[in-house]
Amino acid sequence: MYNHPYCYNIAPRVVSGHSSRYRCIIDEREFLDTCSMLYNSPFGFDDEIQDTIKCVDIYPTHIFSDGTGIPLTNSSFNALVTEITQIQHDEFGKKNVTFCSSGSESFEIIFNSLDFDIRKDKIFTFNNSYHGISHIFSLANKINHNQPVTSILSQIKKEKSSRYNLFIIEACIGSSGGYVFDDNFLYDLISKLKKENFIIIVDEIISGFKRLGISKYFKSAKLGEIPDFVCFSKQITNGLVPLSGILNNTDDIKTKNIGTTSTGNLITTHVALATLEKIKTTNLATVNFNLERMLAELTHKFSEISIQKEGLFAGIHFPYLNYNNNSKNAGQFIASMCDSILVRGHANGINLCPGYLFTDADFEKILTDLTNCFIKIGVK
Repeated sequence: MYNHPYCYNIAPRVVSGHSSRYRCIIDEREFLDTCSMLYNSPFGFDDEIQDTIKCVDIYPTHIFSDGTGIPLTNSSFNALVTEITQIQHDEFGKKNVTFCSSGSESFEIIFNSLDFDIRKDKIFTFNNSYHGISHIFSLANKINHNQPVTSILSQIKKEKSSRYNLFIIEACIGSSGGYVFDDNFLYDLISKLKKENFIIIVDEIISGFKRLGISKYFKSAKLGEIPDFVCFSKQITNGLVPLSGILNNTDDIKTKNIGTTSTGNLITTHVALATLEKIKTTNLATVNFNLERMLAELTHKFSEISIQKEGLFAGIHFPYLNYNNNSKNAGQFIASMCDSILVRGHANGINLCPGYLFTDADFEKILTDLTNCFIKIGVK
């Protein structure tokens, strides 16, 4: 276990001889092949970031000869905790982070930390929100967000439990093709929920680390009341390797770790540190300019589409189209036909999530792909 004052995590490792997660013994050749795959990833990482995870710099190759795994040093882990908790302190006034391997796990850790009991406690979230595959979300009370805050409060007060009441808010909803909440709406909602003693969890898995702008790392940092928990993922490694986490802004709830085997391992922490450095040095306004230029060309070509955008996140909506006798698969078709991790499809919409290293050529390719797809499915 790493002994860091602001982070409780089980000691991470890449694999061990008979890992319950991987069920394999990894040898030197397999490890080198894996690193080679990471170097050639389509996620837009340049030589600078690739250099930070070169196996020859991180692992002496003989370590894997017996297949028993390796002990990891905690230098990159501690450095990443220091970086993230400093951001957390600057934006929320707290220092407490826990790492995990997926967005779903981040919520499981929070539920575990609260000793959440489905018989006593309640979860509220918005329609079309997606927070991962936890079975607990199947029991959540879904609220329509297209109504005044007073109506939302009136509805949830009737459903409140006598113990914990959790309200989970996505800063932007990606699973419905892209929906960006108005800041004033979220400010009003969160402040009123806090007065009702709700535990506020902001899902920043899509929006975190300046995805929605360039002034704050987290949208929830500019919404007045401080959320109790903030979940993050995706952008912390620019999508290259899985790493997620929870910022705990409470004074009295201790975050419990569920012991994910490879959480915070040496590769993920090196990539995350390199990504954070890239966020500091990249001109995000240039990426934003390229995205806006591409969206302007699309709206000029197709009058039926509508766009919601904030920062580097954009949702493109189009009419429900009976493509291949299924009106709900047009967005998925578009995503499958676009040779880019930028595009994700959902029913009658797609959302665009460019990484920090997308170039002019990348946007030109995406523009061409989207144009061809819209023509094929009949968007006018």
